[in-house]
Amino acid sequence: MSYTIPAGSQFKLAGGVRIEFANRAKVAMNGTAEAPIVFEAADPESPWANIKLYDNASLKAAYVTIKNADGRGWGGAVTVADTCTAEFDHLTIDGVNSDDDGNGLNVERGGRVTKLENSAISHCKHYPIKMNAIDSVAFGAGNAFADNGENMIYVEDPRLAHDTVKKLTIGAQPVPYHIASGLGIGQAEDRNMDVTIAAGAKFVMGRDVVLDFEDEVALNIAGTPEAPVVMTSEDDM
Repeated sequence: MSYTIPAGSQFKLAGGVRIEFANRAKVAMNGTAEAPIVFEAADPESPWANIKLYDNASLKAAYVTIKNADGRGWGGAVTVADTCTAEFDHLTIDGVNSDDDGNGLNVERGGRVTKLENSAISHCKHYPIKMNAIDSVAFGAGNAFADNGENMIYVEDPRLAHDTVKKLTIGAQPVPYHIASGLGIGQAEDRNMDVTIAAGAKFVMGRDVVLDFEDEVALNIAGTPEAPVVMTSEDDM
């Protein structure tokens, strides 16, 4: 099934409400600068839950604003689950308040965000972005992340999400990557990858984390005097 949400649509959602797209649903949210699509709580004191894609659903969203969600039970205000894809242009997430799931955008293993650009995520209790693997999100230009409890991009799993990747660029973002449990690239048979860590990329490492590049991985760490690549410990934060 295909679903289209037109420009200017506004949704006032009761506390705890969840929006789910599943069963190969194809969803287009066609907001514009003049008429964005808005999802927000009917009562700011009673947050709604979140939007989740699962079971091969896909989403293309432009000029979408999400306010006063809490991410409860699903990891974030927007969750892209296994086998699902999404792309976002001018996504705004403002306020995600759950103690356990207070992240902005949550990308689970096997999920994929093929574009995230011109987007702003703020006032999340935890991370603006929580993603399973370093290649789960294709970051474009114009993103901003501010006033979040942990203002970093959380990377959960050391493995890549997509085994077919042969060329990977880890770009500089407005905030550091938080590498929680290591990074292992080239561990699949016959990987033979080209990996570039771009100028200005910053990493905050969990305790005892190892960055492991193997199996004929060609690694280029492309820092410059003006934009060095920085790797530091979470103990220093």
